[in-house]
Amino acid sequence: FGKPEPSNSNVTAMVTWRGDLYAGIADAETPEKACHVFRYGGDRTWLDCGRLCDDLNVLSVQSMLVHNGKIYAGSGNWDWAKAQHAFPGFDPSKVHVYEYQGGTEWRDLGQVGEGYRIMCMGSFAGDLYAGMDQGDGGGKVFRYSGSEWIDCGAPDGRNIESFLPSGGFLYV
Repeated sequence: FGKPEPSNSNVTAMVTWRGDLYAGIADAETPEKACHVFRYGGDRTWLDCGRLCDDLNVLSVQSMLVHNGKIYAGSGNWDWAKAQHAFPGFDPSKVHVYEYQGGTEWRDLGQVGEGYRIMCMGSFAGDLYAGMDQGDGGGKVFRYSGSEWIDCGAPDGRNIESFLPSGGFLYV
């Protein structure tokens, strides 16, 4: 299928939506080329669906999910040193979740906690969830209320790597 952005280091998340494949990338040769989502156009061609945000201190689409018929993407910095303030000259920004509006447009749903990486996203009982890294994110789970992110606590303080809805429960 080719590579969405020739200089990106990693495809961090993929979803299918309306019959198309979408991929989010981590890093690239310049911050402007990083943190983009692409749609597969066929024949090894990828169409740019835009950068999640204008903040050049956010370099990765960290997670993606289709929820209630829309694509959502969580931001972050895949490079652990950059996410943990250990990379000289780089100051990471707090993470947000974005809702795809079509074309190259993304709507900001606000900052999620105090972390620097939204490790995963989940859909359960009509609600959207975001799982944080263990660093400044505290390994917390957040639920979107429709206007703000509600702290649901930290199961064990470690990275929240995945969600699984099953049997009326949301497993972390």
